[in-house]
Amino acid sequence: MAAKGNRGRYRCKGRPPNGPGVYRHKNKRTGTIDRVGEGSNIRSRLNDHKRKGRPFANTKTHQPQWKSMDGRSTSRTRRKVESKQIRKHKPKYAKRAGGGGRPARGGSGRRRSSD
Repeated sequence: MAAKGNRGRYRCKGRPPNGPGVYRHKNKRTGTIDRVGEGSNIRSRLNDHKRKGRPFANTKTHQPQWKSMDGRSTSRTRRKVESKQIRKHKPKYAKRAGGGGRPARGGSGRRRSSD
């Protein structure tokens, strides 16, 4: 069951939050979603894409949208939302079906041994 604060529409007005969430870039001409991602700091992640000159980060051609998550969200729960969006929209700039970054840790933060 998802946390209450994680539901709702994607926003595109105002400044993206300095908190965790899922973001996507919508092509203004075609209306398609060209990129979906997640991060612990949405504003920083969107600015990182701009700095690197990613084609979907150009605000003249694409509109950034985001969905903030509450403080209880984990990287794992954000990746579930990201994966669902990738399966739904099949974005042009998605290399994986979500969660391609560093593995999320759960519980105590220790890795289990394989023996």
